[in-house]
Amino acid sequence: MKHVKIYIPVFLFLSMLYGRAQDNLPPNSIYNYVATHNLKAAVKSIKFKTYYSKKNITRDQKFKFFESRDMRESAYNEIYPNGLSKLRTFIFADTVYKTINEDVPFVSMFKYDQNDIAEKAKIKLNYKHYYPISDRHLLLNINYRASSNTGEVDSLGRNDQNVYQIIETYTYNQKGQIKEIMHYMVYQNDTLEAVKYKDEDLQVRIVNEYNQYDQVIKQKVFQGPKKVLDPSFDFSYEQSGFCPDLEIRYQYDSKNRVTQALLYGCGKIVIQEDYNYHATQDYIETASYFLNGTVGGMYPSRKFIKTFNENGDIIKKEYLPDYEGQDPDKITPRFYSYVYDSYNNWIKCYMYLEGTKDGEPTMIGERQIEYYK
Repeated sequence: MKHVKIYIPVFLFLSMLYGRAQDNLPPNSIYNYVATHNLKAAVKSIKFKTYYSKKNITRDQKFKFFESRDMRESAYNEIYPNGLSKLRTFIFADTVYKTINEDVPFVSMFKYDQNDIAEKAKIKLNYKHYYPISDRHLLLNINYRASSNTGEVDSLGRNDQNVYQIIETYTYNQKGQIKEIMHYMVYQNDTLEAVKYKDEDLQVRIVNEYNQYDQVIKQKVFQGPKKVLDPSFDFSYEQSGFCPDLEIRYQYDSKNRVTQALLYGCGKIVIQEDYNYHATQDYIETASYFLNGTVGGMYPSRKFIKTFNENGDIIKKEYLPDYEGQDPDKITPRFYSYVYDSYNNWIKCYMYLEGTKDGEPTMIGERQIEYYK
């Protein structure tokens, strides 16, 4: 059986959830799909397709543009009324809209713990989420059970499934703040029934450190006893091994907004993200990134800046040279413009991936968004 990646990416890449969802979760305390994907209103489903606008593009150019675009949505998503993800797949968007169910390879089915939703909804955090901050570990994560279709078939001709349970629990300090975050993963056989975790199921333990303003300024990260799977810790674009000094650091402005999120480990900065807010409006206008881990080398440059519009959507991505003599043709900027629906969610994205916003776009992405009534 091919296992899914252990830790943080589970919520990012998978998810068909089922079971009734609550509607009254605080939007800025519980990790949910709508807030962390810059969606507005009660989105029910999203179909995404993409196609090349320009003619006579070579196969190599198509691959380059497909890999370099910032619109990396999967072909189909379903979402609960409270913003929690209901269905998601690894399948990339095609030139036509697709509707996907649990029988399609690389789709995962989840069932949430409703008692956990109710209990975590009571927890009050001194924190507000802004897109696109990498703040998953500052937010509360709901426990769930999942069955992920691997795309393989067993000896009886049945779809092979990864069945597992994700549990996040907390301990508290004397002020009632979250002191420790305990992240468990329990592998099961063929049932989605709840199974109680054991001590050896602990994957990651995170210890919070607060400043005098009750802000989390540091999170020490420790690996649990189970080390049979991928021993890496993922944060935003990067990943690191479980070094003794592994930690996430945060900085804030005078309005209690995160201005920097940094992953440090093995004696170096693994990734650093700096956020700049609009002077008069309450949104992030630019975000700069420095990738210094195993993933950074896959990008044209380890340094880049994203610029966002008032709707929170990226309008420019600019790569910066990170060594002398770097080929300027490989770090050309990308530009994006949008058509929006009445909820300010984009339904058409024009992608200019060749260094200029003049002329015809390189690619076009379209979304068909359904809302709860």
